[in-house]
Amino acid sequence: MFIPSEVLWDVFAQLSRDEVEKCQLVSLPWNSVINYHAKEIPLRKFYRLLFNGVNWRLDPAKLEAPTSSTREWKNFGKFAENEEEFDQRAKSLKFCIFEEVNIAMNNDALNAMKGLADKSGERIKTMLLRTKQPFYLYRRVFEDYVLVDELAVNFELKEMVSLFRNPRLLEIPNPPYKIRFECHGFPGSESIDAFLRFFERGETLGANRYTWYFGKLTEKGFRRILESFLHVPDPKRMLRNIKFDFLFSDFDKLSRIALADQARDLLSRHVTSYTTDIEGEDLSQTTTYEVRRKDGWMLKIIFLTSWKNHLNAPISAEFIVEKFD
Repeated sequence: MFIPSEVLWDVFAQLSRDEVEKCQLVSLPWNSVINYHAKEIPLRKFYRLLFNGVNWRLDPAKLEAPTSSTREWKNFGKFAENEEEFDQRAKSLKFCIFEEVNIAMNNDALNAMKGLADKSGERIKTMLLRTKQPFYLYRRVFEDYVLVDELAVNFELKEMVSLFRNPRLLEIPNPPYKIRFECHGFPGSESIDAFLRFFERGETLGANRYTWYFGKLTEKGFRRILESFLHVPDPKRMLRNIKFDFLFSDFDKLSRIALADQARDLLSRHVTSYTTDIEGEDLSQTTTYEVRRKDGWMLKIIFLTSWKNHLNAPISAEFIVEKFD
């Protein structure tokens, strides 16, 4: 029975890449239809690709990737046992996309990434690139080796403070659509002014592109962020989003409760709108404060509190600068 090629492709388009490649072995007509639509075949999805900083030519076993799309670490395996296997797998990467690529930002790791990109003939595709400094290596990564939607950079506190004082270090050529910077701490009294100057001139880097994640927030820091928003001449230039995830730091519960109490007392003098929602089995509570300026700009502050496992202590906070109608 003759089946039009358009109908065949409508069927093949619903399959995964693995299933499509099996269909290519059925007959020459099927193979021809699939080859004609080769650019439309879905990419093969993997969870993570790791570069630990060892050049693959010296030790190919140090390049690791999952052997399947599962998230379980037990299924992670070596990327290749030898150069021949490395070549074969590297060439197949043009048909793959990763949820996450981790790279130690040094010359050995970049050479390993270059080896993969050169062998595959295309940049490695990933939804998230997770890495650290130094920034002068990023031009090579984004221009030659990786096609990425989001970049996540992890900092030590002392590294972060130096960046606040010289934001131009954060300028990245051909930047991803989203960039987030992560730090377990929060600037102390000696560096809070540098952070606030950075916060107030976020437009320098692209205010909507960048998000900062911190692990702590001091009561003084909270008050200074609020004051900065209320008195800055042009809120349009400010960073749009700062997030605090208290669960990935050593920020203790009692300090978090004290912060929430101080925030409530301080915001009572400025807040325009206040809402609270409780949902989920863990009885998580979202409290949203809206502080509005007369020029149409608003600072939205959102606390997420867990009643079940965290003694009514906030587990995260988010500051969002935006226009209101």
